[in-house]
Amino acid sequence: MIGGSVIFSMACLADDTFHLKHDKSGKVYGPFKFQNGSKIALGKASFTVVKAESAQSVLETKLKEIIIPELKFEDAKFTEVLNFLRRSSIELDKPGTPEAEQGVNFIIKSNPSDLPSMTLILRQVSLLDAIKHVSALTAWSYQIEERAVVFEPKTKK
Repeated sequence: MIGGSVIFSMACLADDTFHLKHDKSGKVYGPFKFQNGSKIALGKASFTVVKAESAQSVLETKLKEIIIPELKFEDAKFTEVLNFLRRSSIELDKPGTPEAEQGVNFIIKSNPSDLPSMTLILRQVSLLDAIKHVSALTAWSYQIEERAVVFEPKTKK
């Protein structure tokens, strides 16, 4: 039996179901419920369904896995804290991560004169939790994008 994997893009499987259409007969099979790890047999070949991860979810996983031993800042500039988080993300990334993929990028969408200061003391915290604390202390929002964490002032409503 031939083994393999079938990778589905989540853009194509927004509702987590799919159909299979036979090319020659046109017969449609399904609907099938998408489930990571499901087995599919097509003739003599068998496949395992693998849910493709988006770049955004890969970055979010990295943010959860990187644990920073200690952050200690008193009246520190926003850029100083983010530079520390960026350097820490490189130093604490998984061993064996290719150099070009190490660490996390940060983008600040603001005029430099508008950047807040903060006092922050944390121990054994994930990079994601550190980002959440920075966001809460500064009243700035953050968004996890494909290649970076983007900070911008929260808009007043």
